[in-house]
Amino acid sequence: MNHLLDLLLSAIFWLIGLVAAGIGWMEGVLAGLLAGVGVTGPTASAILLLVGILLVVAAFRLFGRLLGVLILLFLLLLALHWLLAPHVHPGLTV
Repeated sequence: MNHLLDLLLSAIFWLIGLVAAGIGWMEGVLAGLLAGVGVTGPTASAILLLVGILLVVAAFRLFGRLLGVLILLFLLLLALHWLLAPHVHPGLTV
């Protein structure tokens, strides 16, 4: 049970890391393009912020359902583990 919980948690973190890496890469490319065109300073920051928000929204639209299913499975397995696993209390002798 613990292995399955660890596997699901790893999949959730992997998906979040993949999305963060993709967003970071796309913002880096856009920052380079803006600098090449001559757009710098607050204007470039505002454009990058807007694009960053749009990329986060797009990532949630793309991967939101998968992430939700993974989190739901993790929480269900965690609840089953709490209900079915023997409860061990450190320091308590029976």
